[in-house]
Parts: sequence; structure tokens; C-alpha cells
Amino acid sequence: MNHADADLELLISHSSPASYGLTIRFRQPSARLDRSFSGSWTPDLDALRQREFDPADYGTSLAGQLLADPAARGRFDEALAVAASQRMPLHLRLFIGREAEALHALRWETLRLPDSSAPVASGEWVRFSRYLDSDGWRPVGVPVQGALRALVAIASPDMTGTALAEVKTADELDAARRGLEGIPRVELATPGQVTLNNLLARLRDGCDILYLVAHGNLVDGEPHILLEREDGGRAWTAGRELATAFGELAQPPSLVVLASCQSAGADGQWLAQDDGALAGLGPRLAAAGAPAVMAMQGNLTMTTAAAFMPVFLRELRRDGQVDRAMAVARGAVRGRPDWWMPVLFTRLLDGRIWTPASPDALPEIARQNFEPETIYIPSGPFWMGSPPGAGFPEHECPQREIDLGEYRIGRYPVMNCDYEVFLRETKRLARAEMRWDGQTPFKGEERHPVSGVTWCDALAYCAWLSDKTGRRYTLPSEAHWEKAARGGDGRLYPWGEWAPGRCNQGQAELAAVDAYPAQSVYGCHDMVGNAPEWTSTLWGTNVLESRYRYPWADDGRDDLGANSQVRRIVRGGGASDPLEKLRCAARTNALPLTPGPFGKRHGFRVMMRLDAAKLAAPFCQPEG
Repeated sequence: MNHADADLELLISHSSPASYGLTIRFRQPSARLDRSFSGSWTPDLDALRQREFDPADYGTSLAGQLLADPAARGRFDEALAVAASQRMPLHLRLFIGREAEALHALRWETLRLPDSSAPVASGEWVRFSRYLDSDGWRPVGVPVQGALRALVAIASPDMTGTALAEVKTADELDAARRGLEGIPRVELATPGQVTLNNLLARLRDGCDILYLVAHGNLVDGEPHILLEREDGGRAWTAGRELATAFGELAQPPSLVVLASCQSAGADGQWLAQDDGALAGLGPRLAAAGAPAVMAMQGNLTMTTAAAFMPVFLRELRRDGQVDRAMAVARGAVRGRPDWWMPVLFTRLLDGRIWTPASPDALPEIARQNFEPETIYIPSGPFWMGSPPGAGFPEHECPQREIDLGEYRIGRYPVMNCDYEVFLRETKRLARAEMRWDGQTPFKGEERHPVSGVTWCDALAYCAWLSDKTGRRYTLPSEAHWEKAARGGDGRLYPWGEWAPGRCNQGQAELAAVDAYPAQSVYGCHDMVGNAPEWTSTLWGTNVLESRYRYPWADDGRDDLGANSQVRRIVRGGGASDPLEKLRCAARTNALPLTPGPFGKRHGFRVMMRLDAAKLAAPFCQPEG
């Protein structure tokens, strides 16, 4: 466990035919805190069954029963309060003893405190998993991010004469490819390939992620999975048989994703058609040695699956923290009635299935007190620009999928308080356009974005920050800026469709960088509608026509050495700009020695390079 995190463990064991032993343990290593409660719990299963169609009521009833003892509730509340007050991730782990494994059928993911408006495990800070011990002791191998390999297996046998839907192989394969973008993979998607022997042979070749799509079924409580014969026929395989073979692998995958095939539901939606059989297989594979298994504990609708899986896999690529990725993805579908169905079985104490190639690729990194907070953006594609023929400016078109490597970018624009340290240490003078009280920002405006700075000022700050920290800071290109603002799905504004109250648009004065909620899917604040932001990308010398045409390319348009007559691209739009200038794809331009016109004075945010590319020197060398 990371010492900046905390653990809250729920341990349940069978003690009598009707009751269970319950231990609640809260640990915070950094504070040398280790407190526990031990008691008993007698579940009212009939009360839970009566609430199975209302996840909120079910979760409240389950928590009310589990924490009926005031001492148990006190220990639980203490853990949540400490983690919240210190902004500390809390790993909430459920340990269910083997003699009590029938309790896995309960919907633990819905757990909701009686006085809470949201489930406990639907936010990024509380990371819930069901913890399982392995049958045999073996160390868990944790690969480096750049060495990850995936195996995609889509079982699509002949369904003639059955009530099961034909597997839409092309759709399932496309979903897997999008989710695993950037990870080398082997694909088994031709009929007759996903036999048990061939699947195991490919696993023995080595892979870190197994993404398995198959129909499932429960027979007398035993999960079965529908694989293939070599001739493309059906081969029902008992879960215990697959788990036994899995346990014989020298090195099992770090993560198994069990994705149910989809079939038409009565309400016109597409449903997972396995009645939770694959979730029943999850504990068996985890006990057989898989460090982490993700499955669905019911008939998940296609709408929910289509929203959940891309978020889960995207977040997993960020830092390898599988329980955090589950928490974020659950939060993304919390408005859906079946949001609770994805379940994580794991035997990882820290929740990490791979380690970053660089310490700076972690979600949170140690930084000095003058250093801006940055957010890790994973490698992969995103939609940049605007579609032609939709009334958008020609210089934003055509929209195209652009693939970028990993990087970090400022959670906030560089603030007045950040820039003040830079000026003091470099003995530079504040510009009149910054509207400061001499060499210091006005009281109450310390956390406002610095504005009224030139492109050269911004580059000078990045060079100074690089020298001070030993990290590789620069300005983001407009592609890196746009990906951080809109995520991978081409949304119009950082938060989606226009909504009032999400930015400072229409206000006469600038606002603090955290005055509004986080805007982008990655957690960046203040991307639009406050101070427009410099990027490293060149526009050209003609104010009306860009020299560099879309689609964006790494073709010299980010040359920091271009002279002072070449205009640079500004992104984000200002508080006084109309809505169309605040779109993620909107572009403006300015000369690099211009601090910006009144009401639209330019600011910037930093980007940290994580690749090996050499940082070019700007034409304006830093002063001081």
C-alpha cells in the first residue's frame, strides 16, 4: 500500500448457521494508525431480497444491517472522515471467508450509509474491491507500463438451435481495440480459435491482460462459460475446470476482464446474457492466482456497458490502479439503474496491475511548494478539431483522431502566486498589463490565473521551473491542450454540452482557478472562460489565415525558435468571449510578444514532457 493511502477492511467469517463474525479495521501507515472493531452480524436476507429492484434502498438496508452496532458505524465513519479531511485515497476492501462465500451474491457495491446521498464506492477517493486469497502462495508480478501485452479472446461458436444470441464479433472486437488502444495485443476472434486448449496455450505464451468475451450460464450454482470447439461448435466449460487450468499457469495475467456477450432485451436495449455467471467465475479465477478479475454480477444493459468499459480501460491506462479505475467508471454510470453490476475481485493490496515507466507518470507525484500541480494524461487517441459542414470555422476542420504519447499538464493555469515566486527569483518586473500591486498580486487574487503575460514570459517561466525541479516543463502544443480539455470523445465543451455555472464566462473580472468544478474528464480546471492560454503551436504570419492546415501533425508547427513575427495559437477563450470561442476546438492567435488585449489578457498552463524528445530553445531566451 502507498503510505499516502489508507485501508478500510471489512472481514466477514462464518460463525454460526445464522450469524457471521465481522471485523472492521482502519489502517493509515503514514500516521501509524491501526484501529479495529470486532463483533457479529446477522443479515436479514429477506429484507434485502425485497429491495433488489431498488439499488439505493438495497444499499441503505445492507449498510444499516452491517453497521447496526454503533461501534462498528463509528469505526467506519472515522475512516471516511480521516480520508476525506486529508484528501487521501481510501482502499475499501471486503474480505469474505471461504466458508461464507455465499455472501458474494449480495450486492456489496451498492453499500450506502443511511444518511448519505450517494453510494460509498462510487467516487474516485473510495476504491472498493472484493479481496480474495489465492489457493497457493505465489508472488504477484507487476509489469512495467511500456511492457504490457493483452490477449483478446471473443468466443463466437455456432448458436444454431439455442436461445442465445449470435455474438457480434466485429462489434465486440472494436470495443476491445478501443479500450486497449496503445497496448500490444493478440486477438482470437475467428470461429474455432477460442478453444480451451488454444486459450491456455496463448496464456502460456504470456500476457498481462486477458479480455475474454463469452456467454455464461449457471448450472446448479456452478458457473459455466461457452467456449468453442475447433470446428466452431459449442463447448460449455465448467468454471472449476477453467480455474484449475488457470492455476497451473506459470504466470497468470495481472488482470482478467470477463465481458458478457450482448443480446436483445425485452425493452429494446441490449443486455448481457449470462445472469451473473461470469461474476461467479471471477472469485474462482482470483483464488486460482489471477491478481485481479473484473466481471458483471447481472444482466448489464449495453447502454451501461458502453459507458462503463471505455472509462474503466482509459483510467486503467493512466496509472494501472485497477480499483481506482473501477471507482471512476462506476461514478460515470451512477445514474444508470444497473451501475452496481461491475464487480472487482482482487488479491492486490495496492490495487496496481502495472508500474509506470517513470515516477512522473503516477497520478499524484511529489512536488515542491512552488511547483504547479499537474495531471497525468495517458497515451492514446482523441478527436481533435471540428467536423466540416457543421458551421465551424474552416481552420478547425477536418476533425480527426490524433494519437499522442503520455504527458502531464497543469491541473490549473499558472496562478499569480506561482508566477510571483518566478519574478522574485529571476528579478524580473511584473508587466503593467498584469494589473498587480507593484510586484505582488492584489490581496484575494493570489489564486487567479496570471494574465497579461507574453508567450516569451510563459516560456521563460517553464525554463525556470525546469531548472528548479529537474523536470521537463514547457508549454503544451494545441493538440496536448485540446486532449486535456475534451478527453477522447470529441465533446464540444470540456464538460460536454453547454451548461451555465461551469466557468467564468460572462463575468467582468477573472475568477480563482478553482472557483468552478473541474471541467475536463481528466480533472483539469479552468480550461475555458477565464484567461485565454498560450500554446507552443504556430499559426503563421497572416492573422486571418493559418499557415498550418488541419489535421494537426508533428510537422514543425511547434518550433519554439520561430521569430517574433510568427503568431502563436491561444486556446481556451476568455471571460468576455462568446460561447463559440469557448469550445474545446476553438482557436485564436497572437504575436508572441503581445500580453493580450484588455479583457482577454493571456495566461498559460504548463506541460511536463515524459518522453525523450529534446526541448528546443525559444527565440526569446529567458532573462535573469
